[in-house]
Amino acid sequence: IDPTDDLTFWYVSEYVPTTSSIGWRLRVGSFRLSNAPVPTAAVSRKLHGGTPYDILLPVIPVGGNIGIECRSTGGTNDYQVVTTFAASVTAITTATMTPGPGGTGSVLGAPIVSGNQVTVNLTNVSDLQRLTVNLIGVVSGTNSGDVSVPMGMLTGDTNASGAVSAADVSQTKAQSGNTTTAANFREDVNASGSVNAGDVALVKSKAGNILPP
Repeated sequence: IDPTDDLTFWYVSEYVPTTSSIGWRLRVGSFRLSNAPVPTAAVSRKLHGGTPYDILLPVIPVGGNIGIECRSTGGTNDYQVVTTFAASVTAITTATMTPGPGGTGSVLGAPIVSGNQVTVNLTNVSDLQRLTVNLIGVVSGTNSGDVSVPMGMLTGDTNASGAVSAADVSQTKAQSGNTTTAANFREDVNASGSVNAGDVALVKSKAGNILPP
């Protein structure tokens, strides 16, 4: 079983070509036990002073530190996960969120479908966890089934290393005073639309935190 999705099976077979003098040959094949649509992209989206900026999330749970959400706007800790498919989404049953051990969070409202994208709003999402957004009963093109999108939550991890350290503080300080852009939006950890002392203080307060395995 392929550990990247737990649905793909790889197998190896030997055979002898009837017209060959080489002898045994090897063939590697695979098959998948799900007809669920495979996303082409998934992102965690936040508005920074009204402008959306996206953090890429893995479309297959591959572990590691891919897709770390480093931003926190306080309050109810709302986030938005947008998943894109190759074909238009014609139906979806519901969406759920599976928190990591000790983590909290839930889906706010019904999933929103627009063309080939599904948007799921999350609320009360706690820091220091690996969560999964589950799209249940997605129908896209000729495929249908359930789709899962993993996401790491580690406020202040501006360099996506899996830990908040002096490097994140220095990186945020270096951008202080700048308006948020596509190049520095991770340093705008409070999503205010600019990088300032508030962002530096927030990153400092999270120093030493590590994303759970």
